[in-house]
Amino acid sequence: MRYLNDDESEFKEEAGLVRGRGTKSFSFSFIALTNKIWTDVFSLPPDYEPPPWESLLLDATVEMPSIGPALVLAATALEVFISRVLDRLAPTKVVPPELWHWINERGNRLKEPALEEQYGDLMKFLTGHSLKDEPLLWEAFKNLKDARNAFFHEGIAKIGQIPVSPETANKLIASASNIIEEIREWLPTELHWQEFKYDLTVEIQKRLF
Repeated sequence: MRYLNDDESEFKEEAGLVRGRGTKSFSFSFIALTNKIWTDVFSLPPDYEPPPWESLLLDATVEMPSIGPALVLAATALEVFISRVLDRLAPTKVVPPELWHWINERGNRLKEPALEEQYGDLMKFLTGHSLKDEPLLWEAFKNLKDARNAFFHEGIAKIGQIPVSPETANKLIASASNIIEEIREWLPTELHWQEFKYDLTVEIQKRLF
């Protein structure tokens, strides 16, 4: 902001007075790379590909602060995840392939299991657990789905009638990851995918004066 005379000319410099005010903002991102991470990277086979839902969740995080697109990616991650997991679980319960195909491929999406049924009834049958039994995760799951649908139909991600804030969006994306982590614990060990977790401490110093 510049302060000008009525004729839009500059004020003369005077000690103790200002002729304008301004501010600067910036953002940055970084990737931490420790010896352990470096070693783990090279332990992977050349043709390694991460699970598709992990790539979608990473994309959702990067998409912020664009709330609507980020929540679409996070919700899609949950859809891809449950579809892949249920397809791998079905043979472990000796579900006939023809029956499983009929349940999931009826030629009409309205007749196929809804996402809530996949995370609820089908998951309960195949693992003995249901996301409905985890109230906080189930609420986050429903809120993410509702926010995504609102963005599709109205152009604004909302929960009820309240627009989703950046803080809430970040929490919903984190909840999607937590849902996947919880369900991973319900799966037989042979269905677990490879994971790498690290505890890192990052310190940032900024001179104020």
